[in-house]
Amino acid sequence: TDIRQWSEAWAQVMWSYGGWSYINVVLGEAKNPRDVVKIIVCSISLITACYVMAVISYHTVLPMEMMNSDQPIASELAKVYIGQAGVVLFAIAVAFSTLGGALLSIIGSSRYLQAAGAQGVLPSCFGLINRRFRTPLLALIYLVGDDRDAFNFVPYV
Repeated sequence: TDIRQWSEAWAQVMWSYGGWSYINVVLGEAKNPRDVVKIIVCSISLITACYVMAVISYHTVLPMEMMNSDQPIASELAKVYIGQAGVVLFAIAVAFSTLGGALLSIIGSSRYLQAAGAQGVLPSCFGLINRRFRTPLLALIYLVGDDRDAFNFVPYV
């Protein structure tokens, strides 16, 4: 294999674990901080088990030629088990997963802006918290309303 294939593979691996970077941001809002360790251990164990079971399923059910092709392996596995309905169900599951990742990104990024506003790095209005929902309302409005620069700016705060 060449360096291009390795770099593409590593980029995909890093992207799949990207959501874990928001754990510490959201953990500040946990009602019972003692449960956090249990939740992290259980969630990492569950995700690892799902990945291992998926890889075992790929290798036991699909031929190696199919896994080496450009076809999406998971949808091919769903097609083998359930038929065309499996492909549709898998596409829906991917859509929900993508939506969850986008929502986590918005929630986590808004907390970065809120902390920067509270510490005086950004205007103090970004540090305001909605009393009813306990959310940084202005930061959320900024992130959702401005799709050009918001996500490029947040990592530097």
